Amino acid sequence: MQIPKFKPLAEGSEKSKNVFKYILSGGLIVLLTALGLEVSNNDYDLGKILEGSSWKDAKVMRDKDGNVVTDGSGKYTNDYNCDDFDSQDQAQRFFDKVKADTGKDPNRLDGDKDTVACEDLPKEIVKEDYKKDDVILDDIVESITN
Repeated sequence: MQIPKFKPLAEGSEKSKNVFKYILSGGLIVLLTALGLEVSNNDYDLGKILEGSSWKDAKVMRDKDGNVVTDGSGKYTNDYNCDDFDSQDQAQRFFDKVKADTGKDPNRLDGDKDTVACEDLPKEIVKEDYKKDDVILDDIVESITN
């Protein structure tokens, strides 16, 4: 059996040209959608979308370092631990917010269960960094608890 030679699209039938246009258009739409998601820094779980979940439910949350954040359990690959904080005050605010929202210490920041998180970290932080850290901590806690 002889293999037919490839015909350039310009010499193809009108039906072939139309099929190719649809395939090319579909590929272009997929690429533009991917580019839009990348530019807007959004990630979605396609499995959830295909199961019929809403876009809001399928959105993947990330913390400031880009780690995937799951609902209530901290970082996807590694829990938040004392090394993730610059001071005991910062760790304590995070601990208090998570404990208030979830009723638990999913990150085990309070090893001896005396409600004081990361006791070995230095106590004070620079005042001008305090507000910036609060915004970052609020974002992390909100993404964990929502």
